[in-house]
Amino acid sequence: MVPPTKTAKVSRRGPRSRARERAITDVDALGRRQWKKVSGYHRQARLENAFFRYKSIIGDSLCARSRHGRDVEARLACRILNRMTALGRPEPIAISR
Repeated sequence: MVPPTKTAKVSRRGPRSRARERAITDVDALGRRQWKKVSGYHRQARLENAFFRYKSIIGDSLCARSRHGRDVEARLACRILNRMTALGRPEPIAISR
């Protein structure tokens, strides 16, 4: 579910979408940040970002013809992306005062 806009209001004439109405009331009750955690919105955003990275770096389609070949190709591509992410992630260092 896409988060409702900040100015979204519950419809007076009747529900346009029950999910939208529920999201608006939940955002009002919990707050936008907490609603995103409760609804799993951050997980959805991470997943969409992962697919964007995969498609932009690896490509939109698989090249292998067989089912087994496509499985291997997808696994290798995921390993490559995970390795690239690990190499680019900074190591945290504790600084004492």
